[in-house]
Amino acid sequence: MLAKLISLLTISLLSLAVTHADEPVLFEDNFNSGMSEQWQIVGLSSDDYRIKDGGLEFRVQSHTYTRESPMIKVILPFTSSSSVIASVDVEILDKFTASDEMVGMFLIDESGREFRATKARIDRKLLFAPPAVNFIGETGHEDDLSNYAYTYHPASEKSETLRIIVRSHYAYFQVGPNDNGKYQNFFSSAIRKNSKERGFCLCATGAPEGAEHWVRFDNFRVTQKGK
Repeated sequence: MLAKLISLLTISLLSLAVTHADEPVLFEDNFNSGMSEQWQIVGLSSDDYRIKDGGLEFRVQSHTYTRESPMIKVILPFTSSSSVIASVDVEILDKFTASDEMVGMFLIDESGREFRATKARIDRKLLFAPPAVNFIGETGHEDDLSNYAYTYHPASEKSETLRIIVRSHYAYFQVGPNDNGKYQNFFSSAIRKNSKERGFCLCATGAPEGAEHWVRFDNFRVTQKGK
């Protein structure tokens, strides 16, 4: 049953791989003239972030990642059943040096972060996380986690576009686009159905204590099909 579900989700992902430029914009901030007033600053001091050269630069926090880690968030009018695409360009300005140091975008609700699209330092490599997941076991053994292959793909310190797609109570992580305008599919997961509020946040965590590591966000955009 789970294998069938994975197959159906893969088909759904492929159908979402191309950006639909005509979808209405639910929220957008390119940071060219400051930050939108809709952003909420959580747990950050004024010297932890800055607008520079048309982008939002963010000091990587030394905190270990938790649902309550410092962040910049925006709450938007959609639910887990909506059809929403959020995207942001992410660049690493200072080389990550700590294990699990990460930067990216998260889907959130009133209880905190639920789903992420990030670049992370794992085993001394810069990778996209979470990884792509594929079932490699025999039918009937879908409940055994050892029957799944987890494949990490290399990320770059250069600016790359991360996407989170929300559709039919599931979230999907994609990176792209490539030269053909398509996105590569990575992780997907069911998300909570009864959240009281929904939104996205930007954050960077896990830097060594006292380190001056900075990252950059640009071209944050959320579209909602049928909005």
